[in-house]
Amino acid sequence: MGAVTETHKIAFFGLDRQYARYRREFLDIADRVLASGAVLQGKEVAEFEAAVAQAIGRRHVVAVGSCTDALAFALLANGVQPGDEVIVSCFSFFASASPILRIGAIPRFADIDGSSYMMDLSRLEALITPRTRAILAVHIFGQTLPMAAVEAFAAHHGLALVEDAAQALGARDGSRPAGSMGKVSCLSFDPTKVIGAFGSAGALGTDDEEIAGHARTLRYHGRDPGTRQYIRVGFNSQLSSESAAMLTFKLAHMAEWEADRARVADIYCRGLVGLPGLLLPTIRGDSTHNWHKFVIRSTERDALAAHLQKRGISTMIHYPRLMCDEPVVAASGIATPNLPVARGAVDQVLSLPMYPDLTDAEAGAVVDAVQSFFDGRRA
Repeated sequence: MGAVTETHKIAFFGLDRQYARYRREFLDIADRVLASGAVLQGKEVAEFEAAVAQAIGRRHVVAVGSCTDALAFALLANGVQPGDEVIVSCFSFFASASPILRIGAIPRFADIDGSSYMMDLSRLEALITPRTRAILAVHIFGQTLPMAAVEAFAAHHGLALVEDAAQALGARDGSRPAGSMGKVSCLSFDPTKVIGAFGSAGALGTDDEEIAGHARTLRYHGRDPGTRQYIRVGFNSQLSSESAAMLTFKLAHMAEWEADRARVADIYCRGLVGLPGLLLPTIRGDSTHNWHKFVIRSTERDALAAHLQKRGISTMIHYPRLMCDEPVVAASGIATPNLPVARGAVDQVLSLPMYPDLTDAEAGAVVDAVQSFFDGRRA
């Protein structure tokens, strides 16, 4: 691979390719489910819940409309009340903070570790107050936090531990799969995730039968599934039978697709290693990586992104702002601690295309384009 000038049209997401690859299977699923007439609360939802439970090693899984809902339901089921405080990373998609705000609780934002982009556990003690009730452990970009340390911290302070595994399905912390840790875990099946619906979808996992039951009432207007009486104020967060059936089909391909993402990541890592001014992703020693995102870092991020765009290569920034800097948080008056590491990251991180249907040639073209940018800087 070397410097190139030709233009390549490489999209950031590849869901259209996945659909083209399995079009017949997806249409057959849609025809079967729609012909049944049970488009909501059909047997496919229970089958999907069972498949997820097997994948993550949980006794109970509750399918919901989004991971955002799952996180809110997890906090409510753990007794988090308005005015309670929840520790969360400052560096994630806003859906890691909005469920806290939705239920009237207060997010306390933690700075990050500069290599993994996840919560810096050494900084959590300073965030504890008498009102702290929970910690939301957010896995970022495809690998996990060191959960034994998080669990010890939560236990020491008597905090409910909710695992935000939206980006980590398929990754492992030692021998434990993402989604199996904490009192409750939450998964995303957003179209951009490693297993993505053709729409919005999420799931809550737990080994606690009472929490699972609470979540089941919340997802359907507060109705108790057994008595069919409305026992609390709930939400409408149902997963369609069609989406559930398609996700079950996709889950069967998870290992295959993870291997394809690892193939692309290997091409990137081998091709980009050693470029001055470019920081590649690092894998935490006890974690595996599902390569949900491939995030590089450069002080010349914006110029690099523009260079790639001119060559037809789409990139994205994850994330351009800290969650605490979003207007809805800033307007609330919530105190923001000093976050030097995260503030440095938002100006430098850049995500390269990453999906199973990306070809070796396309990944090589991305490498060549990045190399040509830094070659031009040295010339």
